[in-house]
Amino acid sequence: MKRYKEELRPLLKKLPVPALEDTLEEAVKWAAPFLTDEEMDGFRQIIRQFAEAEGMVLQARLNEYCDKGTDSWLAPFWEENYLALQGHLQTQSNFALVINPKYHKHLSSRAEKAAGVICSLVKNCQDYYEERFPLDYTRKNEHLDMSFYGNFYGSCRIPGEFGDSFYKAAKPSRHVIVVNDGCYYQLEVINDAGQMHSQDSILAMIHFILTKDNYSDEAEKNLAYSTGVKRNEAGHVYRLLKKYPENAENLAMIEHSLFMLSFNAGDDMTENGRISTMLLDGKDQFYTKTIQAIITENGGIGFNMEHTAVDGVPAMNLLTQVFKQLNSIDFSKAAADQKLAEQNIPVRLNWHLTDEISAELVKCKELTEAENNSCSIQRLVLDYVGKEQIKAFKISPDALFHMALAVAQQRVFDELKSVYEPVAMREFYQGRTECARSVSLEKKKFAEAFVNRKKESAQDNLSLYKLFMSGIEAHSKRISRCQEGLGVERHLFGLQKMTDAKVEAEYFFSSDGIQKISQNFISTTGIPSDLLESFSFGPVEQDGFGLYYGILENRIALTISSRKELTEKAMQLLDAIDQAITELLDLAADQKINTAVNF
Repeated sequence: MKRYKEELRPLLKKLPVPALEDTLEEAVKWAAPFLTDEEMDGFRQIIRQFAEAEGMVLQARLNEYCDKGTDSWLAPFWEENYLALQGHLQTQSNFALVINPKYHKHLSSRAEKAAGVICSLVKNCQDYYEERFPLDYTRKNEHLDMSFYGNFYGSCRIPGEFGDSFYKAAKPSRHVIVVNDGCYYQLEVINDAGQMHSQDSILAMIHFILTKDNYSDEAEKNLAYSTGVKRNEAGHVYRLLKKYPENAENLAMIEHSLFMLSFNAGDDMTENGRISTMLLDGKDQFYTKTIQAIITENGGIGFNMEHTAVDGVPAMNLLTQVFKQLNSIDFSKAAADQKLAEQNIPVRLNWHLTDEISAELVKCKELTEAENNSCSIQRLVLDYVGKEQIKAFKISPDALFHMALAVAQQRVFDELKSVYEPVAMREFYQGRTECARSVSLEKKKFAEAFVNRKKESAQDNLSLYKLFMSGIEAHSKRISRCQEGLGVERHLFGLQKMTDAKVEAEYFFSSDGIQKISQNFISTTGIPSDLLESFSFGPVEQDGFGLYYGILENRIALTISSRKELTEKAMQLLDAIDQAITELLDLAADQKINTAVNF
């Protein structure tokens, strides 16, 4: 990894530790939309106490920790944060993507699509490890961090008796795992010379799997559900399995594999069905594997990704390269019944599943399905507006969307709660994400004024427009600070990691101000890509929502997740966002016309 780590390292900035005074000053601003005047007075007092006492000690510790090396002070803490999650991975942290069908329509069958995905992913992996994978740059042609791309392949989250760990193979393996109706196969995709087997050979192996009349018993079909339960239960079953050498060998084979691919018979007739299947169909899906590719009954392609050591933007960059490669794959001359060389026949994994293990796997299936069925995913595409139309008003598309989200939240819930918006920090070595917390006091003032307006005159619209632009400016400034590594949330997280029995500061970290800032009522991510049909992740909080927004040139794709009992509210929120975007664009257009006339 000389090119992506050693050579790139001096060209990237080191993630800074923000000044304590600046962070606490910003924290007051971030909390302001959620606290009453009396609560704000109390929070300011807590801030002052923390700044003069424990905060100074924790800041000194964090600075000392940061100065020890050249690595990011945040990266190991953030990985630990994911590993500490003890709920269901599929609804608590994983994210799923459905690929736009136009990017694989040239492949005519499930077998061809599976083989194409395998070939493209393996080629991508080889390009990275042989340092042919293209470097990422900012729009200003500045280098971006590449160190985490190596975490996609040959990696897996592993449950342990005292917590989970992240496994990363020391060197890439030569196989992938393919699952079909409970049958697990090891496919050698790279030969002894380090070269990928031919596309036709890999296609023949997939045909072998799909046409071979293999019987899998109920326990084998339930195996993957052991990764969809809460982590303590997952660890219990994992340890039961590993008591038997053949199971231990199979699990190691899965963990060490480059990635997994499964064939899925779940709902794929609609866009909502496809995204629900990719995220929430537990059959044959190892939620602990960093990359799991999924081929549906009708040829849909999607991915379920475990979040511990990878983030959404690098995942999309990787898949963009993968599907560029897949576009050049042509199986039209391949013989479907091509004979396999004996050494290339996929190896079926045989499991030792006792009555005790089988009973536990039945419980895992019931628990996983109960969790998955408790969630709802809805999708909406706004095909009348996109980046092109928004930028015509010289407004940031991301800022416009979050202004519309604030208006929509005010309308549907009659109040504003904290909104999580991740901000990539890849200009820093080992940069992951900061959180911008997109609700500001400026947004709140505008949302309340806009929702409660009773008449519309030129003067009223001018006042609203000024509030609107104030919210837009506040949003952009907050994003910029986060991109510079000067956000509030990760710094506070780092300070909390410095606490111990002598310096706790629980009064500060558990205060209403900090708790309301860090609430994830609506967790959002915005990764625009035409490659995606949809993108989804579960709601972080029981009474909250997970919201994806992809702002493309001429459309905006929305996907929202919630608990089933909140489906109606989720739909209301989508409709309210739709309405708010239209109204805000009208407000901007009216002001543009009035300005032109007055000029």
